[in-house]
Amino acid sequence: MTTPCHPIPASLAQHYLAQTKAALCDRPGESAAENAERTKRMVHTAMGFEPRDGMEYMLATLVQAQYEVILKATKDALQGTEDAASPKAISALAAMNRVMLSTIRALKTARERPLAEDEDAPQTAQPEPPKPQPVHPQPAPPPRAARPGPMPAPPLPDRKTVTPLPGLPRPPEPAFHAPPKAA
Repeated sequence: MTTPCHPIPASLAQHYLAQTKAALCDRPGESAAENAERTKRMVHTAMGFEPRDGMEYMLATLVQAQYEVILKATKDALQGTEDAASPKAISALAAMNRVMLSTIRALKTARERPLAEDEDAPQTAQPEPPKPQPVHPQPAPPPRAARPGPMPAPPLPDRKTVTPLPGLPRPPEPAFHAPPKAA
């Protein structure tokens, strides 16, 4: 049986995010602006998963932590020493990616859980049975009008009315001039 989702109050959600901020975003030697930017990215990423209860908040913030670890390991493997770019390091990166994708799948599965019924809410009566449909068929709706065709392109401006951009010379006149019209 699937455990229903019990949404948490905003104060508890802020607690989850504050703990994650302390673990991921507060780094010694960083300026307050860098810390604020990292915190903003972490909150937007976690809230992008739209967590509803404690388990979903935990998984959403865990995805962010795994992402940070993967970024650091990738940087070390690609910009580090020969040892860091070894096949073992590349294999470890692939394993970390699989773990993160597994966590995202677990979060998506958790999001499919139904919301728990509020125990304090008054119990509602059984829903009414559906009303019988009339025996006579309903008339078909009128056909839709055809979509209008593409809009015609606006007319091109006359060469003499176009002003060149400031600082650019006017383009030369074409070599062929139409003969003057006879009166």
